[in-house]
Amino acid sequence: MNILALPTARIPKQKLQIKYLIFGMISIELRRMKWQLKRKAEDELEKVFLREALKRNKGNISKTVLDVGMDRRQLQNLIRKHRIVPKEFKGGSQ
Repeated sequence: MNILALPTARIPKQKLQIKYLIFGMISIELRRMKWQLKRKAEDELEKVFLREALKRNKGNISKTVLDVGMDRRQLQNLIRKHRIVPKEFKGGSQ
């Protein structure tokens, strides 16, 4: 059923246009907020994943790459993105 096919004889065309415009703006804002929340959650998950993997491997990038099954360059890019310092995990105390 098409929304525009609904009986709208009682509602002036201008009010309908305003209603759809406002609904569209809310919809855009909602999508933007969902995207931001998703991105934030993904970033936090990546940080936890990297920190745990580096902790298990005492900051050794080569061992971490083998442990997580990730390309070395990809792992290094994520480490840089999240400003993680692998040397902090060398002692294994974190």
